[in-house]
This record gives sequence, structure tokens and C-alpha cells, in this order.
Amino acid sequence: MLNFTQGDLKNTAERVPEMHPDPVPRFRLLRDVLGLDAAYQSAREDRKKSRWIALLESSQLADGTWGIFHTRDIRVKQRFATTELALSVALDCGLDKQGPVLQRVQPTILDHMEGKYIWPDRPEKHDNPLAWSVLVRHISAATLARIDTCHPRLGEFWLLWAEALKAAFHSGEYDRQREIAALNSLMKCRMQDPMPFHKRYPLLILSAINNQLSRDLERMMLEWVLHSPSGIYYLLGLTQ
Repeated sequence: MLNFTQGDLKNTAERVPEMHPDPVPRFRLLRDVLGLDAAYQSAREDRKKSRWIALLESSQLADGTWGIFHTRDIRVKQRFATTELALSVALDCGLDKQGPVLQRVQPTILDHMEGKYIWPDRPEKHDNPLAWSVLVRHISAATLARIDTCHPRLGEFWLLWAEALKAAFHSGEYDRQREIAALNSLMKCRMQDPMPFHKRYPLLILSAINNQLSRDLERMMLEWVLHSPSGIYYLLGLTQ
């Protein structure tokens, strides 16, 4: 097993900029690893030379999205397969909620969360057709959590998943049937197999805002996630 100290990481990070890397990794190293405020401000401008940022800016639509939001469809031709993928690229490039790219998309995500608009995606099949509009709201909330973990509109979604989690671990052991009953009640939509807490989107919501689970509940949740043989679904490769 290899062990790295903070000193090792810092020493390596300090050498990389001398190799003249792409503007994006240079910016991320200065900002996220070395914390050199003055240096990364100039690197912020250099980052604009990245072809990925140029592509994000040129392909962003008027509503701030990049077309299809979540469900990939090979019949639809767009530069990024989904808006989710485009946002992953944006975050990997070091763009943040203060920048124009992510600012433009946030109002549309909020509209999806509030049920004002549905995604342009083809609806996925569920045992209850109403489930699609419910999942659109929650996946949109999880997407917003990636951009702004403290956004006040996330509170409603955090509370719902926290209540479902309490029901699931009511006995001290994970009880999927209790979780299903709780989610059907909380979401006001009867589903045979609603999304469980240990998938990517609920975990993003539960990791957002400043609310905290009780220590025991958090421990049970983490132990289940870390030892679940199925892993965290939706953690897929984002290449296209």
C-alpha cells in the first residue's frame, strides 16, 4: 500500500506547473491543491484558452442547458450527450457558480425542481407514469447540489431524503421495504421500486446544505454504502 503525505502532494503539485500543463489542470492545482490565490487569479484567465471551456460556451443553449438533460438518446445530435455530462466537464474545468456558464443554467434547473417544466428527454419507463416527473425534480436537485451545495432550495429535498433514511434504518438495519413505503408517502407517488438512498442522486442531496444527520444515522448510511456489493449506481464513465 502506498502512503502519501500532504507534503508529498504539495511538492508534486508545485512541480507540475513548471511542466507547462494545459490551462485547466494548472488552474485546478493552484486553486484546489496549493491555494495560491494571487497565482490562480492569473491562471483563471489562461483557463479560457481551454478548448473544453470554449466548447461549453459555444454549445450552451438559450435556456442555459445543452439540450437533453439526463437520458442519453443516440438519435438526438448535440455536442454533449446530456446536460449532466456538460456540467461534469464544466466542474472538472474548474468553473463555479459565480461564472456565467453555470449561472445561466441554474434558473432552468430550479424550474425543473419546482415542476414548472419537464426535461426535453424522452420519458423513461416506470411502473407508475407519474414517477417520471417526480424523478425529474429530484435528479435536478442533485444536479444543482453539484453546482451550489448550499443553495436554499435544496432544503426541501434534503429533508425528504433524511426522513426516508430514518425510516430505512428504523430498526438499526437497512430495511428496503420501509424505505419504499416512506418514499411513496413522502413523494406522494406510489412506485414499486423507487430510487433507494444509496444511488448517486440521493447521496448528492444528502451531502448538500448545512443540515446534518444524526451521528448514528450517518454511520449506518456510510457503512451500507461502503459495503454494498452493488456499489453506487449512476457512477458511470462520462466519456462520449
